[in-house]
Amino acid sequence: MEQHKKTTMAGDLTTLRELPAQIKVWIESTIEYQKMKMIELIAINSGKTVSILVSTVCWAIAALFLLTSAALGLGILFKSNFLGFLSITILLFIMGVLMKSLRGNIIEKPLINSIISNLTILDEDEEETNNNII
Repeated sequence: MEQHKKTTMAGDLTTLRELPAQIKVWIESTIEYQKMKMIELIAINSGKTVSILVSTVCWAIAALFLLTSAALGLGILFKSNFLGFLSITILLFIMGVLMKSLRGNIIEKPLINSIISNLTILDEDEEETNNNII
């Protein structure tokens, strides 16, 4: 019985001596995991940004041609291209003023909410992954 206690205590001392090294390995692997998670987040957001940018450029070109066509059409209706382009310019100016005045509710709040929800989803995924590891 005495021999068994000595063996168990020796095993416990060995485990305690290895504990700092195990903690160091755990910390290093956690740091590496967080780096990989950050790289994944940057890659996902970069891909989304490029996709949105390309889409926005295509929509902007389409809108330019549509507005030019509308201005020329109104020019035929008014019998003056100047009045056609002027009417489209006034319409765009009014839309710009409205967008600026409603900017907070229409653009900024949904964008902020979208960013917060994306970060929340990432935090939940990370917690789920950590719970699965434990």
